[in-house]
Amino acid sequence: MISLIYGRKIMTFTMLFSNLLNWCRNHLIFTKADLLNCCRNHLIFTKAVLFLSGRFKIICVCAAAYVVGLALLILASECIGMFYLGTVLLAIGQSGKEPTLNAFFEDQLKHKNVISGSTEKNQESDQTNRANGQDEEKQYNIWWHTAKLVGAVIAIFGLGSSSWITTLTVSAILMGGTSLLFLLGCKCYNYEKPTGSPLGTIYRVFKAGFLRFNLKYPDSEEGYYWKNQRQDENCVYKNKRGQLQLLPHVPILFRWLNKAAIISEAEPKFPNPGRFLETSEKFGNICTVKEVREVMQLSRLLHLLLIFSAYSLVVAADNTFFVEQSSNLNPYINNGFIIKVSFMFLLKSLISTLVMFVFWWRGWTKQSITVWRIGAGMIAAVLCCITARQVELKRLHLIDEENIEGHDTETTISMSILALIPQYLLSGLMEGLAREGLAQFFYNHVPESMRTFSGPFDELVLGIGKFFSIPFVLIFKSWFGNTINDSHLDRFYLVLAILCFVLLCIYVYYSIKYGYLDDYTEEENEEPNNPEQTSEEVDNQIDQEESADVICHEEALMEPFSQ
Repeated sequence: MISLIYGRKIMTFTMLFSNLLNWCRNHLIFTKADLLNCCRNHLIFTKAVLFLSGRFKIICVCAAAYVVGLALLILASECIGMFYLGTVLLAIGQSGKEPTLNAFFEDQLKHKNVISGSTEKNQESDQTNRANGQDEEKQYNIWWHTAKLVGAVIAIFGLGSSSWITTLTVSAILMGGTSLLFLLGCKCYNYEKPTGSPLGTIYRVFKAGFLRFNLKYPDSEEGYYWKNQRQDENCVYKNKRGQLQLLPHVPILFRWLNKAAIISEAEPKFPNPGRFLETSEKFGNICTVKEVREVMQLSRLLHLLLIFSAYSLVVAADNTFFVEQSSNLNPYINNGFIIKVSFMFLLKSLISTLVMFVFWWRGWTKQSITVWRIGAGMIAAVLCCITARQVELKRLHLIDEENIEGHDTETTISMSILALIPQYLLSGLMEGLAREGLAQFFYNHVPESMRTFSGPFDELVLGIGKFFSIPFVLIFKSWFGNTINDSHLDRFYLVLAILCFVLLCIYVYYSIKYGYLDDYTEEENEEPNNPEQTSEEVDNQIDQEESADVICHEEALMEPFSQ
């Protein structure tokens, strides 16, 4: 049922896309139309925030926003304000598509496998768990991407030639019906209970690091708060100044996070220092080595926000300017068959899915391969921009040669719409390599406790990058006229190609410097509890010790930081 809803969402989005942009082109000037579509795309980054509020609720809210937005667009011909409001609601509705629906669907597959699997947990081995995880991934990929392709095919060949009102009406009915089917099965779904947010760990590490900013780095491993974890010399290193710091290596901007796990010289002098440190940890004034290393590992990915900004700009151009390029190209081929721009999006989706399937089928998920995969995607982005520029130069040359007025976007030129196929092929290749690679990169590079943020991080990186396309268009406003024929998209594509190439070089530099060729491995070095104590005895002992420590906690906690 989840796959059915997602297929209908993709179908609705595909049906609306070319029609929505055409409506903007006919009622708004060129720059405003593309800025509006950019805003609609960039509002999708809110899904990274909405993901934190509960998956089932967000799916319901976004589905309702989608239906209401479609209804308002039907009334847009009578009131332009309805169009703006409907577009915003569509953006909110689309924000529930991924990663919320994605993660919710994975929850159902996991629950199904748990029920159908063996209940004898003691007999399960690591290999069995790993095999179950691969089976879940296989089921997810088959259902998810099949629904996506089926929805796109139905959208293009079923309603591709329908009018604006017909498309909106069918889409609204379809979304309302599938949403109702989804709600009818609410009692059958598995709802994952919240187990704590990685944002809480990130906040506590930054807070403790700020409070302990003035502390000096220790001379040995004992100077760090390991808690139940065994002290491991492989988790630390000495920098150029001889200071002992935690691995992994991070940019200088985040090295102060090491201090979140440093024990001050005064803290071991308190009675029962172990319990005092645990109480300090409870109040968020110190963090364990494991928590600090997890956050530091995550901080190494932040440079991707900059690097993928260029990739996101190309995606934004794909969704707007690539469509504009087809406005006066000849859509007819042999025997009078018409090729619409929606066919190009289907071709792009097929290429992206094919690339994803090849990597999944071959088992190319190691970090070393993923690094090269993202790099290849960035190269495809550069080639895509160069190809689009060449097509635009040829199109503008034919417009001048055939004496077509700049404001005339209805008269077709002798250039076939098939000329757009290479740039859409490269766009699909770019998405299959870079975007899917980004999700795999994040999954391999962070600890298991933060892997639930794989989808939101992916969308956040792309959303922030796309958001910068708005000021990017405004900076080069002189290149954009009232119509595409009055504009110089060739210059815009050239700047994108140069920017992608520069950031590709930065990506290669960071990949080499910070050693992204190694997967993140979970540490299994926690010290076991005293086997002679039962869990109730341990809990009672902890309660008694905490009650003695909390009495003077506030005064004692401030003393180490004043030194």
